Order: sequence, then structure tokens, then C-alpha cells
Amino acid sequence: RGVAYRLPARCARAELALLWRREMVVGSYKPRWLQVKLHPAGHSLTALAFVVDRAHPQYAGRLTAARQAKVLAAAQGVFGSSADYLERARVALVTHGIVDPYLERLAVAVARLRRSSPAQRAAEIGLTDALE
Repeated sequence: RGVAYRLPARCARAELALLWRREMVVGSYKPRWLQVKLHPAGHSLTALAFVVDRAHPQYAGRLTAARQAKVLAAAQGVFGSSADYLERARVALVTHGIVDPYLERLAVAVARLRRSSPAQRAAEIGLTDALE
């Protein structure tokens, strides 16, 4: 499940340019036109999606939940922090009635790490992989 956005024709070119710039900044995604099914109507349409390139050098592979939280708590890019991006994505999904239990747990773990002191964050390296 996810969210599909329809861009008004009057601003589609400018919005797509911004989207492309944000998603393709390091080339770790592959743009794809995919068939998506919309709910509740159930009809299908073609939508642009950005799919991770698993062969890209920046693809981290399968990280444990604890490692994901640590990376998200610390990572920063040209468009802001990964923690803020995670929270905005989580809130956007919830706003559309989509609650992802894994994202919810991950957001809690990231927030906890960000609230901890630098010494506590350093100690987090020895944590188990379970998210509470």
C-alpha cells in the first residue's frame, strides 16, 4: 500500500523536475512506470515510481532494525535529516489511513536515539536488533 499523487497539468513539469532532483540526486533509484491499483475505486493506472537500485554502491542491503534506526537517527542529506523524512512519511501515510506497524516502531526507535546524549548514542552500537 502507498499513496499516489495526481499532478495538475499546469504545474506537472515543474513538480516532476523537483521530484526527479530529489529522488535521483545520487542515482540510487531507478525510475519506473508501474501499473498501480487505486482504492477504494479499484481502477488501475500508470504511475511513476522510484525503485531502489540494489546494484548501486550506496544501497546498504538488508540492515537489521537496530542498524536502520541508528542510520536514520544520524543521517543528513541536502534535503534534511533522514529522521525528519521518516517522520514526514509516517505522518503522511497515517493521514491517508495507512498505518505501517514497522514504520511506527522504527520511528519510535529513531526518536529515542535522537533524544539520547552523544555518550548514550555511542553505547547504542551494542544494542540487539529488536525494536521495542
